[in-house]
Amino acid sequence: KVFEAVQFNINHQMALRTVKRAFSATANVKKATIEKQTFGTASCGTSVDLYRMSNALGMSIEVINYGAHLRSVQVLDAQQRVTDVTIGLDTIEAYETRNEYFGCIVGRYANRIAGGQFTLSGNTYRVHVNDGRNSLHGGAQGFHTRVWTVTQQMEDDEKIGVELSYVSPDQEQGFPSQCRVCCQYVLYAHENQFDIRYFAETEHETVINLTNHAYWNLNGTFNEQNAICNGSHELKILSSFVTPVNASLIPTGDLLHVNDTPFDFKKFHDVGARINDANCEQLTFAKGYDHNYVINNDGYKFGELISDVAILRSNESRIQLSIDTDQPGIQFYSGNFLDGTKQTKDGQTIEHRSACCLETQHFPNSVNTVNFPSTVLRKDKPFESLTRHRFSVVQN
Repeated sequence: KVFEAVQFNINHQMALRTVKRAFSATANVKKATIEKQTFGTASCGTSVDLYRMSNALGMSIEVINYGAHLRSVQVLDAQQRVTDVTIGLDTIEAYETRNEYFGCIVGRYANRIAGGQFTLSGNTYRVHVNDGRNSLHGGAQGFHTRVWTVTQQMEDDEKIGVELSYVSPDQEQGFPSQCRVCCQYVLYAHENQFDIRYFAETEHETVINLTNHAYWNLNGTFNEQNAICNGSHELKILSSFVTPVNASLIPTGDLLHVNDTPFDFKKFHDVGARINDANCEQLTFAKGYDHNYVINNDGYKFGELISDVAILRSNESRIQLSIDTDQPGIQFYSGNFLDGTKQTKDGQTIEHRSACCLETQHFPNSVNTVNFPSTVLRKDKPFESLTRHRFSVVQN
């Protein structure tokens, strides 16, 4: 009995030590965190906050509620160096006066509407024109210029995030009906990925096309001209067709097969290898790439999340960005109108073609093109969408 008592005591102490080690190990695991700080005050007098989310793997993202901008995405490269791979600005004044949609949520209607007008249920609506004769990204005072409301912070063992919402009044920039829009930025705790979730509902029939306009350079070198076209970045897009455009960058309504053209990214290609092809009228119109790719044209089902619709990778940092989405299109824009007149938050001059955009979306000018997927939003059918950004390091 004495032996049994001693043995029980030993086992009990060993169990206690095991439990203590387990608690100690758990305490040493780096958890995902979310921090809030004041970013500034918008010209309308409303305070703007910054939310920084960090995970256990060294990845972080920053979001501000002015324009629901994604301000920073930091990941580790192959040498374990922290690299900020997207463009963000340093002050709220910079976003208000020098913004080229750097990381914002675009709405009410992303991309272009021909002639700044469309017809819906027999009524013609004229929206704000800010791109020649056309409307671009919801007009000059689109969602990117509005202070959004942070409605909740989300946190559990697997992910953290913030939810932002904005109520667009009837006739804002000419669009019909009040429209409530919600956006969630969600960072995963133990995976180097983040989601952008979109929601929209309306009182009456209207149109909606939402996207995020982040600029990507996986080396973080935004102060180098042609930084994504100098052989350092390769791109792959899951698409066999683009929607060709006219000289005003409005889709013609046709589909152009990418085979034997500079638009063929079905396999990895150097972003800049064919960008200056003078024999390609489409590249001449856009001064580079600024085209909508039709995702998985043979098998797309509305609302289905498709993996690897676009993969961008750097052969310098070895960082790879893979994008999944349930949207039917993705706009590849090669930074053709970046002109060296603006600076990033860390003081880099943003040079010509130093970054590119991969904007998941419905097709441009769908409101005026009957054979394109519909962008009509009705009260009985709210809009919901998901785009996922996954980061990894490519081994040699």
